[in-house]
Order: sequence, then C-alpha cells, then structure tokens
Amino acid sequence: MSIRKVADLAGVAPITVSRVINTPDKVKTDTRERVQRAIDRLNYVPNLAASTLSSKRSRIVAILVPTLSNPMFSDVIQGLADVLRAEDYHLIIGDTRYSQATESTLAMEMLGRLPEAMVLTGPIGDERVRRLLARAGITVVQIWDLQPSGTIDSAVGFNNYAAAHAMARHLVEAGYKRIGFMAMVGDERAKERRCALAAYLAERGMAPTFEALPPRFDPMYDPSSDFVRLIDQHPETDAVFCASDMLAHLAVFACQRRGWAVPGRLALAGFGDLPLSAKTVPTLTTIRVNQYEIGRRAGEIIINRARSGRRRPDIQDLGFEIVRREST
Repeated sequence: MSIRKVADLAGVAPITVSRVINTPDKVKTDTRERVQRAIDRLNYVPNLAASTLSSKRSRIVAILVPTLSNPMFSDVIQGLADVLRAEDYHLIIGDTRYSQATESTLAMEMLGRLPEAMVLTGPIGDERVRRLLARAGITVVQIWDLQPSGTIDSAVGFNNYAAAHAMARHLVEAGYKRIGFMAMVGDERAKERRCALAAYLAERGMAPTFEALPPRFDPMYDPSSDFVRLIDQHPETDAVFCASDMLAHLAVFACQRRGWAVPGRLALAGFGDLPLSAKTVPTLTTIRVNQYEIGRRAGEIIINRARSGRRRPDIQDLGFEIVRREST
C-alpha cells in the first residue's frame, strides 16, 4: 500500500498525507479527517523508516537501563515516557542486565535505528561506543550517577559517591561502629557505594566488617541466605548498609525469620527510598533520589534540544536526601 493511493482516495496530494502523519497540527481539521478516513479504509501503515530518512527526524528515543525488575529504573522510564509522549515521541527500552558487553551491543543496535536521542544509565565503559555516540550527532543524556569525566553530552542525576558517604556518616553518628556492606550485583554503582563507605570508615580508623558484591547479575539470586551467613560469620556487625532498598527489604525479612531485632540487634540502611520502605516494620532508613524527576528532566533536555537545535551540554545535579527511619 502506497501513500499515493491514500492521497487519491482522500482527494489530496501525497505531501498532505505525509503532513497528516507527521505534523497533523499543521493540517486543516476537515482535510486531516478526510485523510484519516482514507488511511483507516485502506488499512495503510506509514513507513516510518522512510519518513525518518527523508525528514532526518525519527522521533525515537532509546533508553538503556541495567534492569527492568528494579522499581527505581521503572520510575525513571515513566518520567521520561510522560514527557516524550506529550510531544509524540516514541520510546525504545533496552535492558543491559548490568553487562557492559550487552550494553555495548544494545547501544550499537539502537544507533542503527536512527534515534533522535539516547538515554544511558551512567558512564559507557566501551570506549569505541563512546566515540560513536559522541560523533552520531544525536542528543545523549546520561542519567543516575553523575560522573563528569565520563559524560558524553548531557547528564541528569546525583553524586553517587557523596550519597553513600553521607549514609556512612549517618550510621557512625548514630553510634554504629562495625558496619558491613552488601549488594545484589557488583556493578559500578554498587562498587562506588562500597568505596564511599570504606573511605569514610577509614578516616575514623575503622573498616567494614564485610563487603559483599556478587560478581554478576542473576535475576534468580536471592541474597537472604548469604546475608544471614555473613552476619553469622561476622557477629560483631551492628549495622549493614545495603546497596539497594530491595536488598534491605530482604534483609529485614531475614532478620525477622531469625529473631534478630532491627535495629536492636542489627541496624539496616538501603538506597532508593522505594514506596515499601516507608511501610516495612521497622520503616527503612535509606537514601532518597527523585527517580521520576531524573527521567522527566532527561526528556526535557531532549525536547528542548530538538526545538532549539542548539547542542549545548546540560548537566543537572538533582541531589539526594538521607531519610532517617526506624531501622537505624
């Protein structure tokens, strides 16, 4: 089915059909409705790839996140999607599973689809992909943890190291001296949080009682048994900084099964301030970052860049907050 057949049925020029598909607000209402009726009658499906090549605008935005199972990244995607949907943009989502190799493969595949913009979670580890993204002539927004040295174009997020450092300070000031660290995956974000905790403790002549980071992402991994084993092996531990709220929730449940009072026997802290964190018993001390706002701001950068045509880097630090609750 060709665009010309739609035009003939609607009694308009092919360029008018193209305008109805791509910029409907610029076509008179009666003409737009007539063309739409012809499209519906002929079951015409626009060739968006051809439209992209001719207009050099795909209205496609790609985002790569480490996992879709973590609500923190779901909120980021929702914030981005809400902004893009209002401007008739389309979102393609890639799940890297915390793998640099998968991230590189997906980034190359996304570039092949000619997106107008790409949103990445943190820095890109593959230097070849970094160079290609920098030369692609598209908007690149890196979200989550801000690392100026690894920024390709624009970025929205917070200082990951500073946030973990602040949590370490909170735990020590609350009276805890023998603090462990645990993550569900050994990605760079978790490693940076571990380093921040260790650095703060070292400044005070202390060291973590244990530092547990699984080497790779496993969606079937349940860290509960490892958490209990670590506490049994390091009974002097009086607090654990968990690299995510999801892990902290599991730690709370594991403590309850063992009869360990939180925070009487063991204090627990998380990262992310998921909705459940304010409802667990006890409520969870955590680090709050505005995930939805990170996604929304990334979307605004993309839309503003498309409207203005100016390629000026935009770095936005949205900060973080230590939320002190019952678990510490």
